[in-house]
Amino acid sequence: MVSLAVLAAAIAAPAMVNSSVTVPISLWRSFLLVPDETFPLLAVGWTLIHEMYFYLVFAIFLALRLRVLAGLVGWGVLLLVMVATVPDQVAASPVLRLVTNPLTLEFMMGAVVGVLWRNRRMPGVIAAGAIGLAALAVSIGYLAPLLSLVTSPHLDVWRVIIFGVPSALLIYALTGIEMLYWKPRSTALLVALGDLRDRADAGPVGPSWRNRRECDVGCDRITGGQHRWRSHPRLL
Repeated sequence: MVSLAVLAAAIAAPAMVNSSVTVPISLWRSFLLVPDETFPLLAVGWTLIHEMYFYLVFAIFLALRLRVLAGLVGWGVLLLVMVATVPDQVAASPVLRLVTNPLTLEFMMGAVVGVLWRNRRMPGVIAAGAIGLAALAVSIGYLAPLLSLVTSPHLDVWRVIIFGVPSALLIYALTGIEMLYWKPRSTALLVALGDLRDRADAGPVGPSWRNRRECDVGCDRITGGQHRWRSHPRLL
């Protein structure tokens, strides 16, 4: 719905929508979340394009019944080989630029934290949290201004290094502390906030959280519950 509203606004008043974009925007790529040379019609949809890529990779892991950590290692090696051997082709292709984007490392770090949490192997969470918090403070207060990130041609690489790694340490620490030391009495408010964020992010191009739950129920009926991560312990 949001993309349709943006499309209507673009037709009625083109100067009000993506005025900084100087090349035509592909409608079919925007609605199907296919990488392009420019932002999609709904500019923030670029994040959803990354998410769809991530989901596709994990669908392959599930289809091949690969363990997540092994899959992540293979995925990372493949990306390094692509960047090292065919850099010109990567630079010329919107799809390959997405595939090899450094932001993919943030997804990988999150997946590793998820595997460790799922297996209850989370040593040193307090130290990780302290290091992550200190590193994030230094990055915000010193490194980001020093590197002039806003104008840096290597923004995505530096973002992963100075923000992504500290954030991964903080997520690792917070989930580990919750699991090992502190159990909140109620998570209803946090779940509600997460649902709101999910719906806001998905907008018109992704299913609502409720629909995802309904999809889970439907998939359970079809597959006997075999699509769930918890039904694939050997993958983790």
